[in-house]
Amino acid sequence: MSSKRAVLLGLLTLLVGFSVFQVTAVPGLYQYAVLMPRAETSDDTKQPGDGDEQEGDPTPAPSAISLRIKSLTDAFAAQDDMVKGWSITAYITAQQLQESNGNTVTARLVGLWGDTHIQPAPVLRTGRLPYREDLDAGTRVAVVDERLAIELFRVSDPVGRLMQIGGVDFEVIGVVAHRRTPGEHEAFSAYVPLLAIDKLEAPNQVLVVSLQPASGAGGFPALRNAMENWMPGGEMYSLTKETYRALLPVRFLLVFVGVYLLTILFRLASRLSARMIAYGRRKLVNRYVTSLLPLFLGIGLAIIVSYGALLALTYLVFNQAIDPVYVFPEWVPVVPVEWTEIGKTFWANVTAQTKLLSVRTPETLALTFWLKVLPFVCGLAAFLLIEPLRRLKNVWTGTPSEQV
Repeated sequence: MSSKRAVLLGLLTLLVGFSVFQVTAVPGLYQYAVLMPRAETSDDTKQPGDGDEQEGDPTPAPSAISLRIKSLTDAFAAQDDMVKGWSITAYITAQQLQESNGNTVTARLVGLWGDTHIQPAPVLRTGRLPYREDLDAGTRVAVVDERLAIELFRVSDPVGRLMQIGGVDFEVIGVVAHRRTPGEHEAFSAYVPLLAIDKLEAPNQVLVVSLQPASGAGGFPALRNAMENWMPGGEMYSLTKETYRALLPVRFLLVFVGVYLLTILFRLASRLSARMIAYGRRKLVNRYVTSLLPLFLGIGLAIIVSYGALLALTYLVFNQAIDPVYVFPEWVPVVPVEWTEIGKTFWANVTAQTKLLSVRTPETLALTFWLKVLPFVCGLAAFLLIEPLRRLKNVWTGTPSEQV
């Protein structure tokens, strides 16, 4: 193998490894993403006895978000055996953040509520993250990423300083490491309690409900129905399934290499078996069969064990090749041999992946990005591996003339 090919294969291996690390870092959650209706008011979700504010009543009317949270809490109270934890995250793009001296930065605003521990925690640089009490009370605190801290406050540690969001002051309590994922248009992000921005007028506000399913409970269809009843018009995702989809190119690359290596091993086993049998025949020239029985038994056992191991490996590779069918049963036509059913299934899958309007979550956007990158990387790696594998086959199983 040439040095250029070896270097390129090494770089591709590193890229595949980095991609797999990024993909597997996505938590195994269910997510429901929906656009918050822009014109929604508390009138849409009023409950009996929730009147408008009376004159002289200091208690403000509940916001639409708080009513939505209450209704979802009531819905999950009857399904605690299916869900271990859940959270709501609001994503508001192109939000103006202003520092007291007048400096303004456009950033992505992220509102948090619920069991935020089910998501991977950001790397904290200084300060602290919001407590659960902050999220429940809607305390006006904020955590900013380190690049936003520099851009807005001109310092790396603005903990204790104030910034304005929609004309309201928020105290910075922490700084986290900057981490921008595919699909994020803004270069900066700020994290605040959702109930602190529940009345912020923001178009295209996306709500993402993240659900941590109970172990072995399943329940994806039931939870999807519950979420659609809670707020219709959204998209339900299983991040476990989407992670599996993103890693399919790596799986197919490993299956390709495994099948090629199996062909080499079968040929090698065939040659070794022939040599052992020939050795036993030569022994028969000078010795009786009865004295060679242990030798013949050993040769037979070695052949059986070697082919048994190869058949077990073949079964493993075959299972890895067909395993996606069990994860994505929608790929299989009702009648696999009829072209009409095949075409119907094909277009159903294409339509599901290319909807005209679809609400996505940051995690699904990142997985979609890697799903676009990995086929190219794995395809190029498979092409570059053909020649080394062919040479390996010749070295192990080829004739002397082939090895020259």
